Amino acid sequence: MVHQPNNPPQLHARNLRRLPLLRTKPIRNGLAAPNPFSATRFPAMIGSLGNVSPSLLLVGAPVMGLLRRIIRRRFRGSVFRCFHCFGFLMLYDHGMYFGDVGFLRKFLGAVDAVLEYFASRVDARVGMVGRFDSGSGNGGGDVWAFVDWTKEWSDPGPEKDFKNLAVPMAYRRGGVAAYNSLVYAYVLRKAAEMCEFVGRVGMAEEYRGRAGALNEAFVGSCLRRDGGDEEFFVDGPDSPDTERSQHVQVFAVLCGAVSGERARRILRRALSPGSREGYVRASYAMSFYVFEAAVQTGLYDELRDVLVQPWDEMVVMDLTTWAESVAMPRSDCHGWSAVPIYDVVANVVGLRPGGPGYRRIRSEPRQGGWQCFEGVFRVGGGEVKVSWVKGGGATLVTGFDGEVEVRDGEGYKVVEVKKGEVLTLS
Repeated sequence: MVHQPNNPPQLHARNLRRLPLLRTKPIRNGLAAPNPFSATRFPAMIGSLGNVSPSLLLVGAPVMGLLRRIIRRRFRGSVFRCFHCFGFLMLYDHGMYFGDVGFLRKFLGAVDAVLEYFASRVDARVGMVGRFDSGSGNGGGDVWAFVDWTKEWSDPGPEKDFKNLAVPMAYRRGGVAAYNSLVYAYVLRKAAEMCEFVGRVGMAEEYRGRAGALNEAFVGSCLRRDGGDEEFFVDGPDSPDTERSQHVQVFAVLCGAVSGERARRILRRALSPGSREGYVRASYAMSFYVFEAAVQTGLYDELRDVLVQPWDEMVVMDLTTWAESVAMPRSDCHGWSAVPIYDVVANVVGLRPGGPGYRRIRSEPRQGGWQCFEGVFRVGGGEVKVSWVKGGGATLVTGFDGEVEVRDGEGYKVVEVKKGEVLTLS
């Protein structure tokens, strides 16, 4: 099954119903590139629909009818500041998959306004994002510093305030949660890439400078070592060593605060079953970013069974679609846990954009996921076919002349391909 080029790319997923089979059975259905909105960034935005502060909304784009409708909502709700960052990441994904410069330019002013808001909340004492505004004066409802639904962050406190739920103790106590700074730094780096793509190089340099300052402040304030000299990050500058979460380790990797072997050790410890006790566990809603951090550090193959374990458990429970949460597992077909749909294409088949508009393909198949595979994908230049059989190497064939990034040691090298040429990947 191959989708038409004018349609948003979607993964044909009828064979994903039983996740354990992904590692053992052949799949020979046609596939299209993953929809970055349904399986990656968009789930994080779902919780803010109808509850977004008009002063920070990505407005000014008539094509975004859904966002216009949000502005017209009359009831007072809650404002999720970091969800505005996830809203930008949807635009970033759009740029990587479609490369529509005109579309992206419509949002640059609003993106800068969101990033300026976060800059205004930086606490000069620590150089990190501090307490958000109350929201009471902007007509947008109460600000909720929501991070993730976890058991450890489920106490509303003596005041029984729901806004204490899903919020790290570091924020509740002192107003500075490392997570908020790391998400901001991550988005600044992505915004810098987008600005370069549309020709605003000066703004890109400014954003990277901000991200670097945030990362430096975060490492200086939140890095700890245990008795065995193993490093980890705590949830805030005033946090005891016991306040640590997978969320902070994951976004420390994604925003570039830590890299290389140091990042691998920190992330491996936070995610591996033998050492992750003591860390607040990321829920389904944060699974996309956990997967991405594992890929970025080169730990994906090592940790794949751990990463997909929640979906194995859903299958054992006879769920037919993905659940919303561990606490109330049902066949919700919920976007928060839709990451396996993206994972199949981006990590197992190993097909990702190598640049804006998919003008360059990055191909890194992981044949250990399936014994054999054959799929057809639509990317920026046209169709791409990826296949492999048991005991053989993976091959890629493009329907156009183009460039493919392939693994070369710790990095990638670019290979030029001609239409119909067979490129052996492994």
